[in-house]
Amino acid sequence: NTESRRQEAVAAFAESELVLLCFPLYHHAMPGIVMTWLEMLEPLDPDRSVKLGFLVQSGLPEARQSRSVERFLTRLPARLGCTYLGTMVRGGVEAMQFAPDFMFRRMRGTLVNLGRELATTGQFDSETIARLAGREVLPWWRIRFFLTMKAVGFADRSWNNLLKKNGAWAERFDQPHAPR
Repeated sequence: NTESRRQEAVAAFAESELVLLCFPLYHHAMPGIVMTWLEMLEPLDPDRSVKLGFLVQSGLPEARQSRSVERFLTRLPARLGCTYLGTMVRGGVEAMQFAPDFMFRRMRGTLVNLGRELATTGQFDSETIARLAGREVLPWWRIRFFLTMKAVGFADRSWNNLLKKNGAWAERFDQPHAPR
């Protein structure tokens, strides 16, 4: 998050054999700080063999919400002179900070197994990545359930509490970047 730390990360990338870049997705887009760092990278020496993979998580529940970023990431390693390992996409991760631990136990175990596979084989297992992605599209009954929870004000409760806790409730509808 600082220029010197980004430079350190660029240098570490150039010396690595395997890079796993993990980041959250914000409203269908890669965070600016991640894109800024990626733009700092130079293509590697063609004699080097560097593997590059990605973990992309989002709060949105459907994996398809992250597929546009995944398409960009499939092309990026070749541009940098790296071998593409794959991209693990996982939606619905935002709830981990609010939900009880037992609700995400299986996902955590699968992520740990994915890390072990990567450490031992240097590759992502495509079946594990598919399992982690979960649903591409929510079933109709979950959409109906969410709409009902939103209508009664429950769906936004955690966000509203954060706004209040941080003194931002009164400004929640502000549009500081709107054209004037």
